[in-house]
Amino acid sequence: MAIHEAEKTATVSNILREQKLKEKENAMELQEIENQMFIAHQKCLADADFYSAMKEAEANKMKLTPEFLELKFIEAIANNTKIFFGHKVVPDMVLDQRLLVGNFLENVSQHVHGERQMKSDDNA
Repeated sequence: MAIHEAEKTATVSNILREQKLKEKENAMELQEIENQMFIAHQKCLADADFYSAMKEAEANKMKLTPEFLELKFIEAIANNTKIFFGHKVVPDMVLDQRLLVGNFLENVSQHVHGERQMKSDDNA
């Protein structure tokens, strides 16, 4: 009778151990699926951020015209202008800003048109 009781206890403990093992395996499989879903979601977010950055860069490149650069240059000058008062102001301190803007835009225009020419040569 004691042998029968020991065998019964051993069988029950084996069944419980296998049941716990199956539960752990199922939990691991579920965790693996959740991890894959998280990774896929993160990849989608990264791809969306990359696409957004690429489109913004393309838009900024298209916006890079001599007129736009002139506007930004003039805005920068307007924001950084210093005004000097007094009878000792040196006349050389007063500059015609249009001369600066003209030279600046001429250099930028040559640079931008040069890049566009290289791109059209590459595409041909």
